[in-house]
Amino acid sequence: MTTRKALTWFIILLGIGTLSVAQAHSLGQETLSKHSLFTITDTTLTLEYTLDMAERPTFEELRRMDTNNDEITSQEEADQYVLDTAERLISKIDLSVNGQPVMLEMTSHEFDVSLSGHELPVLYLQYQFEAEIAPADAWSFEYDDANFPSSIGWREVVVQAGNGLEMVESTVSSKDLSEQLSDLPTNMKLNPIQDSGTWVVSADAGPETPTSNPMLMIALAFGAAIAVFAGFIRLILR
Repeated sequence: MTTRKALTWFIILLGIGTLSVAQAHSLGQETLSKHSLFTITDTTLTLEYTLDMAERPTFEELRRMDTNNDEITSQEEADQYVLDTAERLISKIDLSVNGQPVMLEMTSHEFDVSLSGHELPVLYLQYQFEAEIAPADAWSFEYDDANFPSSIGWREVVVQAGNGLEMVESTVSSKDLSEQLSDLPTNMKLNPIQDSGTWVVSADAGPETPTSNPMLMIALAFGAAIAVFAGFIRLILR
């Protein structure tokens, strides 16, 4: 397949994705970077999964997108590619909470095509996946991403707690160094982050307060009523 044909695909795609013009890919033409940002609440786990593909992997994905091999990517083919890619990604992600497998569901996505400094297309995909988690006093999460195992590029996993939760222990950072691949630290481009394998995170609901425990509130109110009644009896007996 020639460069001219790849550009033909790209021209058709301009009406499908969001077009922008970028410099040559900062990590090189062969790279495919991925970023996983988890946000954990006491009921929901959200994963924002980002893929940033340089020229060569984008070329391969364009071939995958063009299912009828006519070198023209239609709106229907692009839409189906987004759905198929979401299923492909999920199938290679192992996620468990307290030892039980959790199934992710796609809730939204972003599809963007840019023209690199070499006048070749580069592809950016971002998915938001969600999963419900059962109520508990504490949670242990395990995550393993087996997508694109042989590709080179930036590999970052970020886990952040929300809704009053506290991170107890984590083998990954809560700080997003690359801002979901939008701004790679200049001093790390020659030695990009390589988060891989299985990552474990523990979180709990944080210190309990009276307003978060109905039974404790009842006990406190009952104790206060007894104290008031005892004071009233002492006042009568004087």
